[in-house]
Amino acid sequence: MQGQQRFSRGRTLGWYYDEPQLRKRIEQYQFLKTGKKRKNIQNPIIDTSTDVFQTSKGLLHWANIKNMQEVSKLINFLSENNMRSESDIENRAAEKYNDRMVIVSKLNRTQNQINDIADVIKLIRTYEKYKPYHKNLMTAKIKNNTKKKTSPHLQSTMMQLLNY
Repeated sequence: MQGQQRFSRGRTLGWYYDEPQLRKRIEQYQFLKTGKKRKNIQNPIIDTSTDVFQTSKGLLHWANIKNMQEVSKLINFLSENNMRSESDIENRAAEKYNDRMVIVSKLNRTQNQINDIADVIKLIRTYEKYKPYHKNLMTAKIKNNTKKKTSPHLQSTMMQLLNY
């Protein structure tokens, strides 16, 4: 960020903590708390109280028709979703917000599982990369130790076991 004095770790926490996601969640929380959004969303209802509409009958008629169409769409939507009052709408909004938060928590758990599996895959690849070196080292150590302490017969048996 501009003028930032200290390093912020938000980007390493995952997509849920990116700046746009944080802003979106804050706005949603404000909406649930106050019922008002910070952003100005364009209202599909046309305000006909201005002088332009009062002086032009044709423009006023057009605006009234558009407003009736928008109100009709809204009424149809509310009746399809069984919302009869403002409290029904608020309850439904809160319910959908809670559902969204459950889904987000599941997404976060899944993302954490993916990160854990990615770490395991990285470890497995490292193990596979260095396994031949370890095997060669152990073989060399056994050869050195067996030459000093064991008979040739035991030495050959151990080598056969290592080569399996």
